[in-house]
Amino acid sequence: MNRSILVKSPIPFLTRAAVICILLTQFWNCREEDNICNYTSFFQCYYAQSLDSAKLASVLIGQWQWEYAVVCTAEKKDSEAYIGTSIEFLSDGTCLVHRSQSTSTFKWILHRLPANQGFAIRDPARPVFPPHDSLWGQAVLCGDTLLCNGGATDGTDNIFTRK
Repeated sequence: MNRSILVKSPIPFLTRAAVICILLTQFWNCREEDNICNYTSFFQCYYAQSLDSAKLASVLIGQWQWEYAVVCTAEKKDSEAYIGTSIEFLSDGTCLVHRSQSTSTFKWILHRLPANQGFAIRDPARPVFPPHDSLWGQAVLCGDTLLCNGGATDGTDNIFTRK
């Protein structure tokens, strides 16, 4: 006859309860709406539009106000880096970067990213670089919000809203 032997856990009840509370707290803190770097719903909105480069370029035409930057590795939101900056995309391929004291002019194109990861805004004179530092990464558009998802490139994601 095989008998199982009940062994008391070496971890007291209160310690187990504390571990469970810590795990539940961590889970609760990782909800999408609390995580500034969880763009799941934003990307779902973008991909549902099925924008090719021509459609995305036409939707980008207009002026975009920089709102804030997010450094996901530090889970830090920065509202000061490009304060007062707006980017204006013109249909002739001109990009105007408006700052509080000046305006700079560049050219812009959409560049297909590897592995079908969407498009990035680039300066055709320097095809590896965007016309402005706030435009690094994949250009992801949902409604009147533009995310330049540069976290994988330079560590910073920049959020713009249509003016």
